[in-house]
Amino acid sequence: MRVEPFRLASLIEDELGAVGDASGELASLEGAISEVSSRIDYGDSEAYRSYRRYLKDVRLPAVRLQHDYLLALRCDLRADLSRVTGELSWGDTVVDSEVLRARIVARRDAIRRLGSVSDALTPFVPLAALAVDALADAYRDEVYRLQDRLDRLEAYGRDASLYGASSSYAGALGASARAMGSVVKDPATGAYDLSGVDLSW
Repeated sequence: MRVEPFRLASLIEDELGAVGDASGELASLEGAISEVSSRIDYGDSEAYRSYRRYLKDVRLPAVRLQHDYLLALRCDLRADLSRVTGELSWGDTVVDSEVLRARIVARRDAIRRLGSVSDALTPFVPLAALAVDALADAYRDEVYRLQDRLDRLEAYGRDASLYGASSSYAGALGASARAMGSVVKDPATGAYDLSGVDLSW
């Protein structure tokens, strides 16, 4: 797995901005639909009454659902941004699991070699052996840090809960789109027929 944390964070921030804009537009649309659907002074024809029913029963719930989805998506994006900036940003431009694994293997091999060198030096040059042991300890610390980074990167990559809140809206959004598409308008009278609309969503 390969991640560019700074670029990914920037993309998420851009998406957050777009979601915020869309959410504001939907809130305005929701208010406008709500106002029109409750107005009775525009007329009392069957066509207008059916239009108001369409707005109240189909259009307004669909807009509210889309708005709720965007709010959930914003929460998911913020959580993702927090993880990327908090768990994956170590100052590296690119974080690559294969590179991390290779560095861990190389350091472990070096630790084994240094152990052999230390064993050979101890009887003859104990101070040099201590210096080799110190280097091996530094490599062990590095392996620990690298393994921690690798674990966090892989956990991020396989985390099924990322965008869980917003993805839970997929079924309802699909159903609302089908409901909107099943509304029939009589071209002669202008009346809206909602008899074939499934409003169970």
